[in-house]
Amino acid sequence: MSPAVSLQLFCLPYSGASATLFLRWQPSLPGWIRLLPLELPGRGLRFGEALHTDAASLVVQLASELHGTLDSAPARPAVANGRRSPRAATGVAPTG
Repeated sequence: MSPAVSLQLFCLPYSGASATLFLRWQPSLPGWIRLLPLELPGRGLRFGEALHTDAASLVVQLASELHGTLDSAPARPAVANGRRSPRAATGVAPTG
């Protein structure tokens, strides 16, 4: 990881989406943020994998997969950003 990076930003897409939706963020982020979109099983490049039916099993799998990815340096914290679809958050389908 670049010495200039001081924050690791893990991004979880909303239900049914692929992690690629976060790639458009990269040009807008400052250099000190490392963007790490997480592709969930059953989505995008991991479409052939089984979906999880509960959050606990998904958390266990992601923790196992991410072991060693997190930079343990105190100056480089990790933040998780989860997304909800507009419809799930409001009950109304997005327009436009």
